[in-house]
Amino acid sequence: MKCVPLRNSGLFPMASNLAAFRDRNPALVERLQASRAQSPVELALVEGASPGAFYLHDQRKCWIHQIGAAQSESVNFRKDLIAGQAVFFCDLYILIRFGLGLHWLTLVKTLRPPISAYGIIVVEPEPSWLLAASCLFDLSVPIHQTNTFWVAGADWQEQFTALIEREFLHGCGQAAFLPGHPLYGPIQKEQFEIVRQTVEKILSIKRVSFFQVVQDYANSRKHRPPQSVGRLWALADRRSTNRVLYQVTEPLLQGFERIGVDIRRGHRDESRYFPPLLSLHEFIDNEADSFFSVNVPFGEIMSHPLAAQIPAIKMLWYVDHPYYWSEFPRQKWDDPSRDIFVQRITDHHLFLYDPGDRFFLLEKGIVPAGYLPHYSAFHDVPVEECPEYRCDVSFIGSLFKLDSPFLDFPPEQATACLDYIACMGEIVYREGLIPPYFDGLFERNPPPPVLEEFIRRGWAVNRTTISKLIYLDADNRYRLDCVKALAGLDFKLFGDEFWQNELRGHPASRSWQGRVPFDRLPSVYKSSRINVNLASRQLKTAHNNRTFNIIGLGRLVLSNYFEGMEHVFEQGNGIDYFSTPEQLREKVEYYLAHPEEREICAARGRESILKEHKPEDRARFVLETVQVRLSAHEPCYRAWRNWNPQDYRRIQPPLR
Repeated sequence: MKCVPLRNSGLFPMASNLAAFRDRNPALVERLQASRAQSPVELALVEGASPGAFYLHDQRKCWIHQIGAAQSESVNFRKDLIAGQAVFFCDLYILIRFGLGLHWLTLVKTLRPPISAYGIIVVEPEPSWLLAASCLFDLSVPIHQTNTFWVAGADWQEQFTALIEREFLHGCGQAAFLPGHPLYGPIQKEQFEIVRQTVEKILSIKRVSFFQVVQDYANSRKHRPPQSVGRLWALADRRSTNRVLYQVTEPLLQGFERIGVDIRRGHRDESRYFPPLLSLHEFIDNEADSFFSVNVPFGEIMSHPLAAQIPAIKMLWYVDHPYYWSEFPRQKWDDPSRDIFVQRITDHHLFLYDPGDRFFLLEKGIVPAGYLPHYSAFHDVPVEECPEYRCDVSFIGSLFKLDSPFLDFPPEQATACLDYIACMGEIVYREGLIPPYFDGLFERNPPPPVLEEFIRRGWAVNRTTISKLIYLDADNRYRLDCVKALAGLDFKLFGDEFWQNELRGHPASRSWQGRVPFDRLPSVYKSSRINVNLASRQLKTAHNNRTFNIIGLGRLVLSNYFEGMEHVFEQGNGIDYFSTPEQLREKVEYYLAHPEEREICAARGRESILKEHKPEDRARFVLETVQVRLSAHEPCYRAWRNWNPQDYRRIQPPLR
């Protein structure tokens, strides 16, 4: 193969990459620029092929990125990652002599949500290697958006040690060491092993010292179990993958503060990696006696043997069905004979925003603390109507993307899986079934062999994943039918671009306005005479936070109905209910024709929000419930308004 050397890196997107590096790691940019003068790495081009980069070693061309091999190498590398389970059980990835471009980019894409708790460290003793690798691809966006750290240069050991100390990477649970692809050089095995052994030694030293801190703290508090909540630590997670949870958690934390609780926040953002035990370090530093979490138990704190010795009041609020948050990776210290979900939430005071979920937990021998509905986050915020959003009726919500778990599967097999999900979603929609059991749906309609094989191998899908995708498919069908029923009205639809794909050719497509930022939601709610709420079928007896927020702003909500919803908001108290898309259309037309009745209903709902649905009302309920359980020295369930619903299996028709 004849190569034409390309020494002018200006032909490649290096400038944009350097600019991105400068935002994240200015010192690295200096090293990369200095390496240009003595770079042993060359760029090359073959006629009719993509560019490549090679390293001259013993007068041989050892490729960093082999010419024309980008696509096949990316596919093969991803298959190796998935087959080796490297993307499912690790929370830190250390890339040694890896280069930056193709394989790093493939790894980043493979680690997309739901595999979201990860960090990457790229170790490159020779900056020139990193320089040439990053010349071939425009990586500026991934550099900004991924939790990657770069350690480059002869003093990489000192850099790595400082990085661990600064970022608490010594708290990681499971690290994966990945060498550059064997086709590329110089990736001799002994070089990789030398670096890996050094890195493991540094990690081991820091891990031991960290665990000693935990042990000392546990010993100091061994005989002082907290009797009440005094200083509460909570995770204020602002990362894009957890944006909704932050929007739910933060107002409640402010509610705790308003009733006198000392709140300490552990912050998360997009700019750095957060290993599993970092929360524990923050908990210790703040000398908290309690902690509070939404949806995901603090396994990173209390699942570790040392951490479990720390006396603390553990509070957890599920704002989704716990069935879909009940799978956790097993650690080496877990009891293999025990249910991993039960192990993770042992001794937690578990609150549910859907009281119907209590039966799922009781089957596992867990007694939840109580039913904790949502609250209004905007009732005390002055909000003006906005001409841009003004309309008779609006809906804010998205359609759910169903093909993400199957992107790495062969097209024919992925299509077979999605066809099965679509068929089951149609049944769930038609029969009004409620997850996770679907009234024997799987027994009546077993998955196809290809899907069963994926489930058996554990390739990113399991029965829980399929169950969730089926109910999301049913939700999509229902949402689409309801939106179509509103075509021709003064209606505005806010959500992602999937609406346009599914509504193409239908008159309702003209109502689509795109996504709206979270901080603009109150303006949309306030500017709509009627706000539609289309709650997911995971709910059995509860309201989502949309109803509380809209009613708190003094606007009417039309919501699809689940039996028991009237125990929170009675019909005519800021809300009215419907079941079918046809009923939704009828209700909209009725309330547009009767504005006085609409305004009276909305005003009555706001009064109830101010009376009992504020964040501090929920915070007070949590503290009172926990205190009762601590005093009783046994798990007990506190029903909100003394309401104990039955175990619903189907959606019931609305009130008349």
